[in-house]
This record gives sequence, C-alpha cells and structure tokens, in this order.
Amino acid sequence: MAETIKPVTKRLNIMRITTAVTIVILLTFAAVTFFHDEANVYVQGGDVYHFGTVASNTAVEHVFLLRNPHPFSLGISVSLLGCACTEARLSSDHMSPFGVVAVKVKISPDTVGEQSEGICLAISRGHAQRSVWLILEGRLSNSKKVLTK
Repeated sequence: MAETIKPVTKRLNIMRITTAVTIVILLTFAAVTFFHDEANVYVQGGDVYHFGTVASNTAVEHVFLLRNPHPFSLGISVSLLGCACTEARLSSDHMSPFGVVAVKVKISPDTVGEQSEGICLAISRGHAQRSVWLILEGRLSNSKKVLTK
C-alpha cells in the first residue's frame, strides 16, 4: 500500500512544481509588461501629412492624434521646431493611460517649391524618453489659388 501512495504523491509534487513555475512565469511577464519604461505612442493616420500643392505664403495646418497604448501615463512636450515658420500646439502635456493628445502643427512658409517642415516631440515616462517627428510636406506654387489637395 505504501508503494501505491508514493507514485501518487510524486505526481502531486510534480504537478505542484509545474503549477508554481507557470505562475511565476506569468507573473514575471505581467510585471515586465506593466512596469516596462517604454515611452512609445501611435500616430493615427501616420506621422507625415501630405498637403498637396498650395499657393506660396499660404499657411498649412494639420492636427495629428497621438494615442498612448499603455496602462500608464506619458509626458509630452515639443522639443524642436523645424524652422521659424513652424508652430505647434498640444492639447495637453500629459497623456493619460490609453488616452489621446491632439497636436496641431502649422507652417507658414514663404518659399516656392517642395516643402517639408515638422516638429520633434519628446515622449517620456520616468527616465525613458523617445522622440517622435511629425512632418507636413507638399509643394508651394507661385499661383494665387490652391491647385490640388
């Protein structure tokens, strides 16, 4: 009788160890996913806006929507403007968990020809920081009216 109890006890011990190891692996994965200092965001519609062809000295603006895919907050700030003709406005300097921030980028170029201007945003969480560029590009014409969009 002692011999039949021993294999059953041995199987129970193996099942307990297997269950404990599985729980530890799952908890480790959950902790790494939740506490990872990654500071990335998604730009809905892409990070480049093609505005087509417009008359020179015409202001062009576009609103980019940035989505925070994380269950934690992120900081956001404008770290660099492409040139003096570029403006940027953030709807907030804080991105809530799974939240959205609107970034309005406006350029008022005074040149003719191909144009590409943008801003660089600093996205941060703790010591982790990531740069995100948002670009407006298109063609400026000598014409007084909008040619294409």
